[in-house]
Amino acid sequence: MSSATKEADVWTILRMPRFRNVWIGATISQLGDVCFLIAVPWLVLQMTGSGLVLGSLAMAVAIPRSILLLFGGAVSDRLPPSVILIVGNLVQAVSVAIVAILGWNKMLALWELYILGFCFGVADAFCSPALNVLIPDLVPKDNLQAANSLLQGTAQICLLLGAGAAGLLVDKFGTIPALAIDSISFLFLVTALLGIPIKRNASTAKSGILTGVFDGLRYVYKNDLLRSLIVSVACINFCVNGAIQIGFTALAKFRFNSSTDFGVLITTASLGALVGTVAAGVWRIDKDLRSMILVACSIMALLLLVLGLELPFWSVTVISGLLGVVAGYTNIYVVSWLQGHIDTNFRGSVMSTLVLGSTGLAPISLAVSGFLVQLGFPALFVSAGVTLSIVAIFMALRGKKWSQGTTPVALSDATFEGDR
Repeated sequence: MSSATKEADVWTILRMPRFRNVWIGATISQLGDVCFLIAVPWLVLQMTGSGLVLGSLAMAVAIPRSILLLFGGAVSDRLPPSVILIVGNLVQAVSVAIVAILGWNKMLALWELYILGFCFGVADAFCSPALNVLIPDLVPKDNLQAANSLLQGTAQICLLLGAGAAGLLVDKFGTIPALAIDSISFLFLVTALLGIPIKRNASTAKSGILTGVFDGLRYVYKNDLLRSLIVSVACINFCVNGAIQIGFTALAKFRFNSSTDFGVLITTASLGALVGTVAAGVWRIDKDLRSMILVACSIMALLLLVLGLELPFWSVTVISGLLGVVAGYTNIYVVSWLQGHIDTNFRGSVMSTLVLGSTGLAPISLAVSGFLVQLGFPALFVSAGVTLSIVAIFMALRGKKWSQGTTPVALSDATFEGDR
């Protein structure tokens, strides 16, 4: 554990005006997003009463996001990330405002909600990598883990605490005021971003976006460490997501016969992820990347294998929380490591590849988990545990090659242009 950053990181970065303003703006925007997450599904069900329509609207967000994510990473390597975030947030603010106005005047049609979802998906495809590129420009390399922990931890707290308040708001005043709040909330983050100096990466700006996409993929493929990391993280998400979303649902229904128990398991996993995220900002473990992924895979593999046993509910609850803790900490560690070590010319491309490799397999993970759970609870959890065990063995065997192989270009102190 690094004693120099054990407890001081969060307070250190909050004394940096640019990061502090972005964090405050992002927090307000996240609270608005919670209103959006509650209001839009409720509005769709009010208009159509169809779960199928609700699912297709979610696809309207997910499809353009997945398709354009690599392009978003390449653009983030070429244009100032603050400008990308400003444009993306303004697009989302205007889109939500238009829907709110149409709804207020009783003129809202279903196709307009699909356009809203499409706009959100496109904007997120560019904003997500842009934010990961921006953070290293706001804080020093040693404070990246604390910065990511604070941003993601705050977002999780907003979701956990804000969902109930947003539900009450929609129940009492309707969906339109909630959408209006969301639209206004984007402007707080935009205002904070306007105070960040515009910096363009001149070394990559000359090449085209499509060229940048292939250059980024080639950069990842040729680097053994990055390639193995992205495959490992994708396997972790593939195994854990399916086990939690499908496995816990089946356990609650067929073993414990309680929807309340299902809610408790999901809440426990979410709280565990929050604890892991916050812990990553307070305690920075001085381990190399390979060792960190190896330990995380080993712990989660063991927890999943134990879930294959006939356990009482309290034991499953504890394991759910521990899975969340390990996943939350590992996520912050990996993102912060990448931000601080990869070549600045490919930072956006690598981050978007990591996200796509993790989220792109989600539908397959759920489908495979649904098939396995039909064979019985042990089949799903044991399969996930064995898969992660294989990943851990793979990481252990390739340890020597990682240490001797090509290492991504490290950032120098001169690249940091935050507030000293």
